[in-house]
Amino acid sequence: MVTDGIKVATDWVTKEDARGVTTNIVRMAKLVLHDLRLAKDQARRLYFYKDGVYVPDGEIAIAEIYHKYLVAFNKDDEWLVRMDDNLVKFIKIGVPDLLDRPILNKINLLNGIYDLYEEEDKAFSYPSPDYLTTTQIPITYDPDARCPAWDKFLNEVFPEEGGAELLIEVIALCMIPLTTMQKSIVLLGTGNNGKGVFLRGLEKAIGRNNISNVALHKLSGPQERFNLGPIVGKLVNIFGDIQIGRAHV
Repeated sequence: MVTDGIKVATDWVTKEDARGVTTNIVRMAKLVLHDLRLAKDQARRLYFYKDGVYVPDGEIAIAEIYHKYLVAFNKDDEWLVRMDDNLVKFIKIGVPDLLDRPILNKINLLNGIYDLYEEEDKAFSYPSPDYLTTTQIPITYDPDARCPAWDKFLNEVFPEEGGAELLIEVIALCMIPLTTMQKSIVLLGTGNNGKGVFLRGLEKAIGRNNISNVALHKLSGPQERFNLGPIVGKLVNIFGDIQIGRAHV
């Protein structure tokens, strides 16, 4: 079930709320919305808030919570097929719209939100369903975390002064939807020089769900508009092993 981990209880429900709840859409919607935070995208598809981010299948989530309340009331034998659809239609009217892209200064992490514009001691806050985003970076914020092996690798593959810091900045820039620079990062080499390791590290840091893999030559030319679909809503596009003469990008 998409709502695994979301439990419902009836101890907060008043007698008035419970009266005729199995057939009254408004009263059942009140119960469902007690346990689900929902939002809709531009195509009016519903998402629900789970583990710090809005995820798809909001329509399924509504149906599952509806059924959980029937079980909680010992009325699962009164399930109505039309109630699922009507609940979705009713709830969809009032839910907010998702952001079309993450807020530039806010990075949604596994354990909270980091605000780049705030002072260090105030920058991190706990997860909030009020941040209507479908994007989450798969990293748990820990200001004391260190990775000597990764630091050693970066300094080995880019020993020039400031090289390791530049690679770290590349990863950081990929965490936010910044497009004003209008630049691409190209890794040049003949193989076995750390490109693949760096890209795998980048993918782990950004998250597979936030990455597309469209070939660069498909992002220009007469067919460009047909190839842009996979990159919509993504933070970074990665494509490797483009042969240029004897080199690889």
